[in-house]
Amino acid sequence: MSWIGALAIVAGVYLVANVVVRRFGFAGSSLDRESLRELVQRNDDAVCLVDVRSAAEYESGHIPTALNIPHSSIGTAPPKVSKDTLIVLYCQSGSRSQVARSTLSRKGYSNVVNFGSVRRWKSPIVTGGDPGKLLPAEESIPDK
Repeated sequence: MSWIGALAIVAGVYLVANVVVRRFGFAGSSLDRESLRELVQRNDDAVCLVDVRSAAEYESGHIPTALNIPHSSIGTAPPKVSKDTLIVLYCQSGSRSQVARSTLSRKGYSNVVNFGSVRRWKSPIVTGGDPGKLLPAEESIPDK
């Protein structure tokens, strides 16, 4: 096999792995469900949870306390928090939240995490345009 063929195989494997990682929402994700649930339960200014999907997707169901800033707008309308606040982003698959993470990082936000897919959240979601809150009965729902 020539070096060109070997290079093509390596490039193909990299491309397939990259697509799989983005499709399943693992890109840049270092926060598990339980840790996110604990942050949501605290509901303080130390964390800013942002759903980067469209307004319609957000209104159809989002994680409690999440703000909605579509990924296409986050560069011009970032969260109104200090640049060292923990910002947790998510979307439908993890791809848009990864793009938003990169955008915020380029703008100087230093503590941005891509949670990935909203499907990773196993507790009840909130519908409508209001961020909502985690109810006490929801706090004890185990991960499945």
